[in-house]
Amino acid sequence: MADRAGVRGIRIAGLDYDVKALAAIRVSNKMREPILGVDAYHGTALKPAVPGADVTITDSSGISIQTLQDVVGQEVQISLANGKIYTLVDATATDQIPLNPENGEIVIVFAASSCLQS
Repeated sequence: MADRAGVRGIRIAGLDYDVKALAAIRVSNKMREPILGVDAYHGTALKPAVPGADVTITDSSGISIQTLQDVVGQEVQISLANGKIYTLVDATATDQIPLNPENGEIVIVFAASSCLQS
């Protein structure tokens, strides 16, 4: 049976990085929020959402946190073990990028204009 879960790799602005973990890929550009009344659940409200991904990569001597922090309007490709590739279009690193020197983890949160699957 073929692999169904797992990450094969990530490419950020044309450079490949070692992926340690992938917390989430947010594909959709919309979400539904519940509408609650004092009497009951009234349904949902359709609202815009921001596609993106939460990625943890492993630090190495060739990685610059500043270069990652400066990712604005770039393409990010995430390859999964099941053969799917998700491409974040116009991706931007949104949060401050922390480095955990204890375990060599760098956590990056990306927001994008869209997320395409191939």
